[in-house]
Amino acid sequence: MVLTEINYFLKHLKKLMQPKKVKSPITVFPGKGYIYPEPYGSALIIGP
Repeated sequence: MVLTEINYFLKHLKKLMQPKKVKSPITVFPGKGYIYPEPYGSALIIGP
């Protein structure tokens, strides 16, 4: 299961990391809005 998810993310990483265009309010008319995916950092997950 874990290897399947790793392979999925390796295959689709380029698409997942692309900036996503979002709608901007009319008050900033000439401007454009984008969301850039960035990692939060390392995580430690401890489970049973």
